[in-house]
Amino acid sequence: MIVTLVGMMGSGKSTVGKLIAEKLDYIFYDTDTLIFEKTGRKITDIFKKDGEEYFRDLEKKLINDLYNRSDNKNKVIATGGGVVLSEVNRETILSNSRVYWLNVEVERLADRLYENRDRPLIKEYKNKRSELVNHLDNILSDRYNYYQIGIEIDGNKEPFKISREIINDLRDEGDIIE
Repeated sequence: MIVTLVGMMGSGKSTVGKLIAEKLDYIFYDTDTLIFEKTGRKITDIFKKDGEEYFRDLEKKLINDLYNRSDNKNKVIATGGGVVLSEVNRETILSNSRVYWLNVEVERLADRLYENRDRPLIKEYKNKRSELVNHLDNILSDRYNYYQIGIEIDGNKEPFKISREIINDLRDEGDIIE
């Protein structure tokens, strides 16, 4: 069973994913971390030097690898916020896993991301909170329909509650048996 978490940057995919993996004794993967491990470079550095398109190509190759391995059993994958921009990624994720969209209010995302300098799509909004909110709202608007490939989960709650909700859904659907 593969569980995939999609959603905006700062929505808590990595935190929730780790909790789910720990509770179910699944392997946890974070696609941004895997790209860093593979390249030895931060995402911001890749965006700055090689551009977003190059990063998205790396991400697409990683998604293909993660979901098409012969060991595709019992893992939780926290994806980067823009992974859903690729139709190929969406099809791969949807056909190989149970997908959950952590939907978080834009104001809450701004609160979480305001001081963050490691996110390439928001670096320029440091100390410009109202502009950050508008920018995040635009990003969410662009991706909204793509995030809907997943079962929508209210990501404004505590990570423990979110992880419990997802685990309960997996049980209810018969995807996990204890």
